[in-house]
Amino acid sequence: MTLLTRKPRPHAWLLGLAIAASVPASTTAEFRVVALSGEPTPGGAPGMTFDELFSPVMNVHGQTAFAARLSQNGVANFDGTAVYSEGTGALAEVARSGQQAPGSPGGVTFFAVGDPRINDSGQTAFFGHHVGPGVDVTDSDYGYYIAANGSLTKAVRTGDSAPGGLSGSTLEVGRDYVFNNTGELVFRAGLQADEPIPFPFNQGGVYRAMGGGLKKVAASGDPVPGSSSGEYLRRFEEFVVSPTGVAAFVATVDDAQDINFGVFTESGGEIDEVVRSGEPVPSAEPGVVFEDFVHPNGRLSMDGADNVVFDSLLPGLSLDIGVYSQGSSGLRKIIRTGDPIPDADPELTLFSVNDGPVTNESGMSLIAAGVEGPTAGPFTKDGLYLVDAQGVTKVVRSGDPAPGGGTILANSLFRGAGINAAGQVAFVAAINIDDDPSADLGAILATNLAGELVEIIREGDSIDVDPDPMIGDLRTIDSLEFAASASNTDGRGTSFSNQGHLAFLATFTDGSQAILVSDAVAVPEPGGLAAVLLGGLVCGRRGSSLGHR
Repeated sequence: MTLLTRKPRPHAWLLGLAIAASVPASTTAEFRVVALSGEPTPGGAPGMTFDELFSPVMNVHGQTAFAARLSQNGVANFDGTAVYSEGTGALAEVARSGQQAPGSPGGVTFFAVGDPRINDSGQTAFFGHHVGPGVDVTDSDYGYYIAANGSLTKAVRTGDSAPGGLSGSTLEVGRDYVFNNTGELVFRAGLQADEPIPFPFNQGGVYRAMGGGLKKVAASGDPVPGSSSGEYLRRFEEFVVSPTGVAAFVATVDDAQDINFGVFTESGGEIDEVVRSGEPVPSAEPGVVFEDFVHPNGRLSMDGADNVVFDSLLPGLSLDIGVYSQGSSGLRKIIRTGDPIPDADPELTLFSVNDGPVTNESGMSLIAAGVEGPTAGPFTKDGLYLVDAQGVTKVVRSGDPAPGGGTILANSLFRGAGINAAGQVAFVAAINIDDDPSADLGAILATNLAGELVEIIREGDSIDVDPDPMIGDLRTIDSLEFAASASNTDGRGTSFSNQGHLAFLATFTDGSQAILVSDAVAVPEPGGLAAVLLGGLVCGRRGSSLGHR
């Protein structure tokens, strides 16, 4: 790991002499280059290189996984797509287009692979699209696969028998899944059969794959738990899975007369209701009930105790949204439109939830929200807020000064933000320099353990991607892609580890790309710091240096 030198920006004096005087002559940050376009692929044939890289995901240990398009002897996309992972330690190929799909008849191969997840055990799951005898490439013949302990196995593929389904029905695998630390993969699938499947049993469901077997979480036509009026589950929306294997999902509920919504959990084959449309909202005025759990910015999350955290659109105002949590004593409110927001202005209140809750192990929730009030003009109303049992804490709000200079813009919206177990937050923001709209830049920012905002990197920064410090290969960043979008408790892929490592994709002005890992706000795992330093001395791990234009 190489220390990166970051010199102060030329415009830093705009922040004031007092601040400028406190900035040291240089600060340091750390990056690691995982992959670079144009470089040979690990385990690939001679002449095979990375052509196009896609955004990475990361586990708690800072190991990454990502998908890439390949080129052969300079011919782009010569061999399709591939998935790579550091789950076994060193970066290695997991699967590639043209490879025999395990668990399928001979000649059925991967037409494309992608969308990887990596858990804390280093297991890597990914999506596969098939082609081969009896399979047309235009068919939605999809599947999911898991690489673990040096072997690649099929979790599920379109055409597998539907567990708990009607006789003769098979699964039609979709493009949505979650993957937890025990290697359990939960996915959504439709149903198909030689004969038409009667309604409502033809709407599919949510299923889990683990240990070579398939089980139903819930499917269309299943009775609603505790209902005696013929209500049944109809369609499935968002779903997550906890580290212990508890699945949570949002579903529409049909009673043949009306359609409403509910949030449910499933464990050990038992479905339990968390909340339904029409039930009273906690900590609300009399008569206010839950209305809709399916809306554009909605999100389902879970904490380390398997409690479900969700947001709901409430009746009345079009932007009246509340965030709520399941607990041992029932539902409790986390935050709702109209609640006061801590800030420099005590008159600011929550105006809208721009992006639903992301919750960490301890139950701390991250909310992207808009605020309103006398001083909240159109360019200063979006922010990120942490909510826990102690109350609401502002992380950042548009109009705040950016740590590396400039001002954080309102149109950042802070979507795709994530939180780790330590309560650290990472996100992408747009930054304006010197009030010049043509100078707006994207940047990745994160908080350290003290809650202080740290700039990780921004567009226009230059990185030396050559591992040899005596040679140098300085490249300027044109764009950045980073999406934590999750915690480590809901099975979604995240790019922000519990130790504070961040993985992201950088595209340079010359068109090349790199998968990079930042340790700027990272806290070493116990006993890990010495190992990292020793690894750098003995193995010469690839590093990079950073400058600014």
